[in-house]
Amino acid sequence: EIASSPTVANGIVYFGSRDFKLYALDIDTGEKLWEFEAGSWIESSPVVANGIVYFGSNDGNFYALDALTGQKLWEFATKFVIKSTAAVAGDMVYFGGDDYYIYALDAITGEKKWDFKTQSYVISSPVVYNGLLYVGSMDNACYVLNAEDGRFRLRVRAKEVVSSPVVSGDVVYFTSERYLYAMDGKARNWPREEDLRPWWIQFWAFGLAPPPPPVSGYLWRLPLTTSVSN
Repeated sequence: EIASSPTVANGIVYFGSRDFKLYALDIDTGEKLWEFEAGSWIESSPVVANGIVYFGSNDGNFYALDALTGQKLWEFATKFVIKSTAAVAGDMVYFGGDDYYIYALDAITGEKKWDFKTQSYVISSPVVYNGLLYVGSMDNACYVLNAEDGRFRLRVRAKEVVSSPVVSGDVVYFTSERYLYAMDGKARNWPREEDLRPWWIQFWAFGLAPPPPPVSGYLWRLPLTTSVSN
């Protein structure tokens, strides 16, 4: 069974499978050029950049292979399943894991540059744009981090976010359950916003404080409804 989406680069199609293998096929003939066996299912989708194919496995390892030969260049071990599809930007590769972490590794050596812990699985695939990393988590939030050092900038609450964000200008779009969300990609949470906002709202309700400012980063959400006809 195949859950991984294929990717194409330089005349080669790459995809993972639940038989533990990543395959590379000739795009014109379908001939198998090489295969690589991991330690478990490969459900993340491979990404190819600068002659290297990157992917995660349910064995908890993140792999980098030579895109032409399939030779393993390095692997990075985490504690749990990796279903997130990686993003490569500059000299870094980014992905999330079921250990609740978002990772940034050196794309050439596999050395860890930073990690950031969320509060649940990170199945969403990260997007990097203008020095910022956008990614969802199943802890009911979409995050914005500094791509260079992993510093936290923004968390917008939603339901479980397994989709991958899309960036258009300064606006980031993502889906969560039955909603499409839009958030300001350059916004930041003010200090302890999530802790203090409920108190601020209560004080405002009793006339003891001015109205609280809008939720940082949140622009709108649109319910996605489906009608079924016979």
